[in-house]
Amino acid sequence: GVHLGFLPLALVPGGRPLALGLGLATLVVGPLDGSLFLAVGAHLACFTPAWLAPRPGPPLTLFYDGGCGLCHRAVRFFLAEDPGGEALQYAPLASPAFTERVPEAIRVALPDSLVLVTGAEAVLVRSAAVLRSLDRLGGGWRIAGWVIRLVPSPLRDGVYDLVAARRRGLFEDPAEACPIVPSALRDRFVTNSRSLS
Repeated sequence: GVHLGFLPLALVPGGRPLALGLGLATLVVGPLDGSLFLAVGAHLACFTPAWLAPRPGPPLTLFYDGGCGLCHRAVRFFLAEDPGGEALQYAPLASPAFTERVPEAIRVALPDSLVLVTGAEAVLVRSAAVLRSLDRLGGGWRIAGWVIRLVPSPLRDGVYDLVAARRRGLFEDPAEACPIVPSALRDRFVTNSRSLS
């Protein structure tokens, strides 16, 4: 009863942080019996993933294949999960921004992948690009990124490459290589290095 007495607070708007704090305090001072697992589960139910802030910093640039249906779906996903546009900005791999931002020596060695350019001009590809993008979203997506990082990088990249090799058969390509972007989202797409944040 002591362990679970805080739960009604979790139902009150804005009461979850207090409920979690009180619940954790009961774990410290309460008896350690069979109800401990139930109490830990109840405390975790009070946790809200939105408390995990996105990784700070200016928007990173995600370059994508303008003729790939899977890439378009990935960009649409990130746009939906980052409604304020603080995490990412986007440009096709065939854009002047890509050739201006990524040196040719690096471009020719890149695999068939999404390409994420960080503020430090580091170029991330495959699963590393996806995981850093999830970090930038914060919340539950940042937790998902932490879990996926438990998988060894060669295995993650192997799965990425397998899906990338079959993406044309799995996902319908867009009717236009670069569909017209709605005006509300245009400032999140870049055309050259001068428009990068």
